[in-house]
Amino acid sequence: MRFKDLRIRMKILLGATSIVLITGMLGVLAYVYIGKISGTLFSITENNAKSVEFATGVERKAFETLLAIRFFIEEKTPQRGSNVHSHLKEVFVYLDKVDAIAKEYHNTALLQGSNTARQATQAYSDMFVSVEKGVAANRKAIEEMTKHGETVGNAASKFLEMQVKAYTNAQRSDAEASVLNQYVQRYIITTHIYETALKIMRAEKEEVNYSDRKSYKYMQEALPVLMQLYNDLEKITTDPTELSLIAAARQSTSTYQNAAVSWVSTDDLLKKYLHEMVTLGDNVIHQAQLAEEAGYKELELAKARSRDMVGEANTIIVATIAISLVGGVLIAILLAAAISNPVVKGVGFASAIAAGDFSRTLDIEQKDEIGLLANALRTMIATLKSKIDEAATQGKAAADEAARAQIAMKEAQEAKAQAERAKAEVLQAAQQLEGVVQVVSSA
Repeated sequence: MRFKDLRIRMKILLGATSIVLITGMLGVLAYVYIGKISGTLFSITENNAKSVEFATGVERKAFETLLAIRFFIEEKTPQRGSNVHSHLKEVFVYLDKVDAIAKEYHNTALLQGSNTARQATQAYSDMFVSVEKGVAANRKAIEEMTKHGETVGNAASKFLEMQVKAYTNAQRSDAEASVLNQYVQRYIITTHIYETALKIMRAEKEEVNYSDRKSYKYMQEALPVLMQLYNDLEKITTDPTELSLIAAARQSTSTYQNAAVSWVSTDDLLKKYLHEMVTLGDNVIHQAQLAEEAGYKELELAKARSRDMVGEANTIIVATIAISLVGGVLIAILLAAAISNPVVKGVGFASAIAAGDFSRTLDIEQKDEIGLLANALRTMIATLKSKIDEAATQGKAAADEAARAQIAMKEAQEAKAQAERAKAEVLQAAQQLEGVVQVVSSA
């Protein structure tokens, strides 16, 4: 079916539908680009920004953990240890968040970095547990050294008191010089023992504080000397009480020496752990920084993509508006022409007919309302022409009849005049006859 044969309502509907379709198609295209922009912006806010935020959280908590470790090493209190565990848990929480973002947006690089950081953090956590155990063991070793160091000191102090008392009693009883000399010798050796024990305990404190092994080296040198002094002292005494004190001091010194060896061994292990923990912590921080840098790069790329898409979307929107306006105007012009041109022809035809020009023709051949109107006008004009022709024929017949009537009337008038004349002649003849009769009667 031709467009011009469609109903006017259908033409208007098709025109409006065309405009709507054009606008809709371009609108859908704009919507798609806006959706892409929204997706990119969502990626910025939910993916890249979140990954940077969580990676920064990992880095921050890792730094806080390192700081907490330092406080723990300095103070070695359970509260400081709890703080370290708390910070480590927070690191794992942020790593879980990084993993969730990486899995949701299929960010393989971020997930690999997070796994590396997680493994390092787990190793860090395991080592810290070992460090706590080592610190506890060293605390116990220090307690052992302190306890047995005091035992040696107390034994030496008591031994000295015993020698002073024994020397004084021997002196009062006028003991021989050799006996007095034995007391003096024992006193001198015990003094050396006491002095050496004090130096060892001072070196212990320095080693615990500075952990530089210089003081421990002195302890290693002094402890055998102290043991030899016990042997020397034991050789010049037979008193059971004194021998018991020497044995107790020797046992405490041996336990002290074992505790010192254990402390140093554990401290070396702690140093190794702490060095490895620093490496692991640096690795965690490095992975977090890499994730941050990658996130910032993605943010910049996403921003650039967003700007490009916004420009494209703006172009599409402007094109949509322009095409819709131009298309609407063109469709309106075509639609108006399709409707108004036949109407103008019809108006011109009607005006010519109204002016009496029945020679005009109406060349509108379509099947819409205007075509129906054109057909009606043509039918009306044909009927009108037929009526006019019929009226002209009837008028001519009437004129002929009128002419014949006029002739008949003239003949009637002439007949009447003849009749009048005949009547007058008859009356005259009658009068003459009456005169004759009267003449005859009078005669």
